Amino acid sequence: MSYDSRLLFETVLASLYESPSKTLVDISQSLRVSRRTIEKAVSVSTGGTFRRLREEILLTTVRRLFASQPTLAIKEIGFAVGFKSATSFARAIKRSSGFSPEELRIRVARELPVAHTPEHLIVNLSASAPRPKVKVAAL
Repeated sequence: MSYDSRLLFETVLASLYESPSKTLVDISQSLRVSRRTIEKAVSVSTGGTFRRLREEILLTTVRRLFASQPTLAIKEIGFAVGFKSATSFARAIKRSSGFSPEELRIRVARELPVAHTPEHLIVNLSASAPRPKVKVAAL
């Protein structure tokens, strides 16, 4: 069967953004497409591998969560991106970035402009200003 590699790539990309913890096997089974076909679509579209694409999406998503919810527990971040255990999440982050999740959180915090640090938000909140909403996942 022939597939439109661009359309397949976009479907794989959407699946990974939905849950960066999904594996090639997970996506292959859910789409009923061979792993090789998915790998080829990713390679044609990015010039890289499925694993590298998955790691980039995972790191982008985790960095965004660290920046937007700096006090959220590492375990909760892991669950939010689809990992079932904190250990597997930590291992994936270490493999992708070379840093532990806590080290990555510190690096992300250092990269944030002063206006986005929690201390700045607390100092500049007035009684009439709307309070920022923080999404916290239930255990």
